[in-house]
Amino acid sequence: SNRIRPEHAHTPLVIMTVLIQLSVGALTAMQWATLLHRLEITIAVVLVGQIALGFSLLHLGRPAFAWRALKMWKQSWLSREVLLLSLYAGASGALLPLLLVPSSLTRATTMAALVFGWAGLWASANIYLVSARPAWNMPATIADFLLTACLLGPVVVLMADPKNSLLHTVAMGAAIAQLANQLWKLLAMRHSLVFEMKASARLLTGRLQRPFAWRMFLGLAGILFLAMNLFTAALALLLAAELLGRYLFFVSVVPKNIASTFIGMKKVA
Repeated sequence: SNRIRPEHAHTPLVIMTVLIQLSVGALTAMQWATLLHRLEITIAVVLVGQIALGFSLLHLGRPAFAWRALKMWKQSWLSREVLLLSLYAGASGALLPLLLVPSSLTRATTMAALVFGWAGLWASANIYLVSARPAWNMPATIADFLLTACLLGPVVVLMADPKNSLLHTVAMGAAIAQLANQLWKLLAMRHSLVFEMKASARLLTGRLQRPFAWRMFLGLAGILFLAMNLFTAALALLLAAELLGRYLFFVSVVPKNIASTFIGMKKVA
């Protein structure tokens, strides 16, 4: 177990994935609650999405050539993510001036932004469903990415519309489901017959035990504040929980080849 070490955190991807999920979830909740006319909130939500995509460029060795990722959109989930989230950023940005004089074009642009946004989140999650990283190649990864949007987005809008019981129910359900998803993933990996899955579980209950415990605690505290209708505090706690959870997503994965390396070294010894 001493040979198993945490992977790189990929901090720009941690920030990018969580913030773009918050943006898409919040824009959806605002459309649902018919609050898009609250321009100060809509601008903030759209801006968060633009900032998130900016962070994604920090992950690239040569950001100026990011456009080349679009070439493989028919075969690559990464290319689809870049294309769809870029279209989301464009459509959501174009929506802002249209909200000043609402028309059928405003509604069409809103729907386009939401379709591009959710499709982009789906593509983003599918990037990580690779056999070389067993701890990622699980349904829990899809659930993780989509639930982040479903819990953070409504909480943002609840700060502007605190009496919206439907959004409150969605946020509470998604927050509980996200914690359950994290626990299910840990148990599934712990009882898996795949070495790398067990190794990831060992990291989360060993070297990464403290941040994992904090991730769960912050999620529970966020749910408690959400239940008390303290939405600003709930958002801060839940956002911190999701950022920490996404950090653990990256650092706790064990690559597929580590077992053969370990066994080979053991035989040599």
